[in-house]
Amino acid sequence: MKRYFCTYFDRNYFVKGLTMIRSLIAHSATQPTIYVVCFDDVTRLLLEQFAIPGVVPIPLHEIEAGDDALLRCKTNRTAVEYLWTTTPTIILRIIERCPEVDVLTYLDADLYFFSSPEPIFNELGSGQVLIHEHRFSPRHAHLEKNGRFNVGLLCFRNSPEGRGVMSWWRDRCIEWCYSHSENGKMGDQGYLTDWPTRFS
Repeated sequence: MKRYFCTYFDRNYFVKGLTMIRSLIAHSATQPTIYVVCFDDVTRLLLEQFAIPGVVPIPLHEIEAGDDALLRCKTNRTAVEYLWTTTPTIILRIIERCPEVDVLTYLDADLYFFSSPEPIFNELGSGQVLIHEHRFSPRHAHLEKNGRFNVGLLCFRNSPEGRGVMSWWRDRCIEWCYSHSENGKMGDQGYLTDWPTRFS
């Protein structure tokens, strides 16, 4: 079955992003499509030169185009905070523009696959969204203030329900997405905490 993934990075994360992509391809039963939103031209040019089958570079400006609400966030957020702010928008825009995508899996650029990603999709089953807990050890339980769930790997089905969750998350990140904890929020991650009860 065809699998679709997306990620984003700039030149500072290029080696990590490329390593993640190669590990994913090496452990996939069929060639995946991996959309990479490039946060600078160096990243886009390098990916175009590498020409890895299945890897689709997307310039950041294509995601930002016509999105005044997103672009306004650039004026009051650090580079990292803006990066986090874009996460749900990137996932949503790719799904909107690629109707052939049934499930889109977002991956942080610094992940690494040691085996097949198929157990992830088995876990998703017929569900609309897949998130996973940090599962901090007791010694690190205090870190849960930054969010019960981790944004590093997420699956969204291209359905009204899946897109609804993405749209809600995008709106919240446009409103507030900063690198400190505040009223249960932390970057793009704190918003996931109540998803199991907020969404059916």
